[in-house]
Amino acid sequence: MKEATTGQEFQPDIYSYKATATLKQGTNFYKSASNSPHWSCFPTATGSGGTGSQATHSATLLCGSLTIIITSFDNDSDHVLVVVNKAP
Repeated sequence: MKEATTGQEFQPDIYSYKATATLKQGTNFYKSASNSPHWSCFPTATGSGGTGSQATHSATLLCGSLTIIITSFDNDSDHVLVVVNKAP
């Protein structure tokens, strides 16, 4: 995402970054990318956890060998954390 501000590689197959975007914007970005001929994604799975300022909301996309998890936090809803995991 062009809105990415920081990123970190944890292993050769796991990368995460923070982006200035809402959960909906992050999800829409990857849904749009999955419309290219080289991608094939299952429908997005969503979920929430926690309460109050610790509440989180996430969307998970399974795209071929990639698992993409996008998470937002109620205490900072203008940013998302994106984790991209490529299966070996």
